[in-house]
Amino acid sequence: MTKAAVLVLFDGACNLCTASSGFLARQDAAGVLRFCPMQSELGTALLRQYDLPAGDYKTFVVLDRGRLYFRSSAALHLVPYLRAYWRWLGLFRFVPTGLRDAFYDLIARSRHRIFGRRTACLVPPRGAADRLVLTEEAYWRHFP
Repeated sequence: MTKAAVLVLFDGACNLCTASSGFLARQDAAGVLRFCPMQSELGTALLRQYDLPAGDYKTFVVLDRGRLYFRSSAALHLVPYLRAYWRWLGLFRFVPTGLRDAFYDLIARSRHRIFGRRTACLVPPRGAADRLVLTEEAYWRHFP
């Protein structure tokens, strides 16, 4: 039986977010993770479907079997999908959520200033081109 895909909605205009998506794709040995920029037609539709503000890209969103994860909880939800040598990151679950999210928010607020911003259309992150889900048709192929 094939594992269900997990969708990562990310800010496609953010260099840090795009690079992080590429990192996740390369470290996901089982090939379970799929990626969708929030600015895409599908990304915007999914944000609306879950009553999330389209155009407010302060966090990435993980969608796994109909459940949504945000901020540091989203990042920690992805740890089990990473190669074994990254699994120690799961220890951050023991840090109180408020403290984790405060650190997450600090990075999120300054990510464009520190890492830059994309002004052109999305170039798939290295290692993630075949895992981008950009259309509704592709979405239903991965998430029946």
